[in-house]
Amino acid sequence: MRKSVHETQIGMSPSLRTPAGGARHGAGPSCATAISAMKMLCRGGRRHKRGQNIAHVFFKEKRMNLISMTLLTLLLLPLPGWSTALNLFVIQRSKNTNEVQYQLHVNDRCQIVSATPVSAFWRLRAVSPETTEALTGLEHMAYGVTNQQVAEHGVSFDLGVLDHFRPLEQRRITATVRYDPSTATCTPSVQTTINGQVAALERIYVQADERLVRPKVRYIDVVGTSVASRPTPVTERIEP
Repeated sequence: MRKSVHETQIGMSPSLRTPAGGARHGAGPSCATAISAMKMLCRGGRRHKRGQNIAHVFFKEKRMNLISMTLLTLLLLPLPGWSTALNLFVIQRSKNTNEVQYQLHVNDRCQIVSATPVSAFWRLRAVSPETTEALTGLEHMAYGVTNQQVAEHGVSFDLGVLDHFRPLEQRRITATVRYDPSTATCTPSVQTTINGQVAALERIYVQADERLVRPKVRYIDVVGTSVASRPTPVTERIEP
């Protein structure tokens, strides 16, 4: 009597039986095995993406916290009473009320950090006290700052307007600045030689005859206050 196919398979040796997954020994993975592997890969991809999102959120929160702490620190710090541009003196002219303003530029501790810290510009008082304008190239030759030499606590320089009447070494101007930590303020001081005395320079007045090409300078008055034990006003007239 012939055995059925089912009975024949039962009688087969274990090494030749078909596994439950339907794949014989030596064959590739079954469909169920592939689907299971794909599910595992998908779960792993989702975990990786979720980890990336968490890291991105953490970095963003850390950056926002750092920005917040920086802004809070700046708000809590006392605002110093200094200006990066300190007024030194002015040049006035007979032509009109406009002035050439000279300034010394310092940092927040009143320290000179530039090789050319002194600058000049127009203060157009004929328009308004707040209106300013840069010097032109030709005006720099007459009123510009030259030969700036920076030292530890100050800067020395020359003015083009004085170059025509006196050797540079005799009309050297020195600007210094003092820092007061109790008030966080900067106090500038500018000195030169006026009428043979060391004096604090306050202003320079230029009397000139206006012409089409170039004004003819009649004289220049250098005005200041002596720095002697008893300060007194001092003026020197420089003529061509």
